[in-house]
Amino acid sequence: GIIDGRGGGIFDPDASITRQEAAKILSKTADVLGLARIEIYYDYADSSAAGTWALPFISDVYCLGVMQGVGDNKFDPRGTYTTEQSIITMLRLHRQMTV
Repeated sequence: GIIDGRGGGIFDPDASITRQEAAKILSKTADVLGLARIEIYYDYADSSAAGTWALPFISDVYCLGVMQGVGDNKFDPRGTYTTEQSIITMLRLHRQMTV
């Protein structure tokens, strides 16, 4: 239940993903790992650009300290989730597991 695919029966494992999609995957992974949740909604300056489905996941990874914004209080929800960002978020997720 961590990865749902693109919808319409399409999985597309070789495609790039957006930052909001990554937030969902990271949030669901944290849930499976049993990491504590902080029920706070964090509002970025560009939160209106995110899908409504993504807002709880974006807030969740922010509150867990796993995924941050891109500067100027923006999250860039539809921006591409880069390889470098994935490495940093995996390290942060691992750190949360060892705290």
